[in-house]
Amino acid sequence: MDARGHYEEQVIDGLYAFHAYAKMSLNGEMVMIDLESLGNVSYSVQQVSAPGIVKNFGLKLFGLKEEG
Repeated sequence: MDARGHYEEQVIDGLYAFHAYAKMSLNGEMVMIDLESLGNVSYSVQQVSAPGIVKNFGLKLFGLKEEG
């Protein structure tokens, strides 16, 4: 990931689902925190890669997760 949070990868054509997380320090320990999909597309939805896929994720600081 670059300084602006951009990540890009070339993949073979197919179906892909995305999950993103942030690795952060909490009370002196490193923890993995799930990032929220900003496009209202569930992690379990597969997308075709051929036309290109753009996904945006963000850190949600409060509230319940939609998926559990």
